[in-house]
This record gives sequence, structure tokens and C-alpha cells, in this order.
Amino acid sequence: MSSTVVVPLDGSDKDARALAAAPAAAALVGGALHLVRVVGEDADPAEREAAARALTGARDTLRHAGAAVDTQVVAARDTAGGAVADAIARAADA
Repeated sequence: MSSTVVVPLDGSDKDARALAAAPAAAALVGGALHLVRVVGEDADPAEREAAARALTGARDTLRHAGAAVDTQVVAARDTAGGAVADAIARAADA
């Protein structure tokens, strides 16, 4: 069974630290990376596209470094509190 390391990203400057550590975490478990960004269910298409572009940029950088990476934009009923965590958990389960 292969392992996957889920890396939730939010567009903040903390993303760089998560992305720097992610390849080592994936190598540790012999798995791939799954980058996730949560948007609100009411997010307009431009916001969803911006989230997808940000993930694509991060994915391409990590792939260039040799990591196996996929991405996913998921929706949460709101972007505060437990709704974001639940959306990330659903992405991880899938």
C-alpha cells in the first residue's frame, strides 16, 4: 500500500515552509504528495482558478525536484473553524 502526505495550503507565507518540508516527509514514508487548498462553497470561479493556479505552481516546482505530486481544490461550507479541517480530512480520505 502506498502512502500519501497531504499538504494543506492556504496562500499564506507559511506555505513555503510546508512545501520545503513536504518532500522529506513523502520520502520518509515512501509516498507521494497531495497538495490541498480549501475555498468557500460560495467562492467565485476566479477565486477557485486562483487557488488552482497556486497549487499548480507549487506542484510544478516539487515535480521538478523529483517529487510525485497531485493537487486538489476543495470547498468548505465556510472558511473558518472546523469546516476547513473537515474539508481537508475528506480530501485525505478520498
